[in-house]
Amino acid sequence: MALPVSLNTRDDRLEDLAARRDGVVRNRTASYFALRRFMRNKLAMVGMVLVVALCIFGFGAPILAPTSYSYADLMSANQFPGWDHPMGTDTIGHDFLSRVMYGTRTSLIVGFAAVAVACVIGIPLGLIAGLRGGWADFAIMRVVEIMTAFPGLLFAIFLMTVLGSSVRNIILVIGITS
Repeated sequence: MALPVSLNTRDDRLEDLAARRDGVVRNRTASYFALRRFMRNKLAMVGMVLVVALCIFGFGAPILAPTSYSYADLMSANQFPGWDHPMGTDTIGHDFLSRVMYGTRTSLIVGFAAVAVACVIGIPLGLIAGLRGGWADFAIMRVVEIMTAFPGLLFAIFLMTVLGSSVRNIILVIGITS
């Protein structure tokens, strides 16, 4: 069963024709073609490798980091990069590599959680607006227009002022303003 032409590339169509000629019929899904197209795109693969490496770097911090992010060694303060401290140390003796790894971990957690909050808010509102229509669609669209009328950064600063500063509030504000 051939998929619509828009999902098949020229090579895919030629392979399908060759398979039909040989009497072999393969049932390929749209996800197969999407994954195949993704795997052939070199820039997409480089991006995926970078994201996976960043996730391993950040989430592997408790295992891979040379020291804890809060460990201070005054005897090794202000050291240049070397074998003991690959990125050097600060004035108190904190290892820069460990602190960058734990900072990456926090940034990834905030990013993934903010996307989850945005999805939890946006998907139901979009479904309600699309399926109910009428006054629900009108009300939701007016709220969205009001939110987009203000610059996102200004709205985020206002919300952070009202809610206070914490990682949980940062996640909520980024999720709401998305």
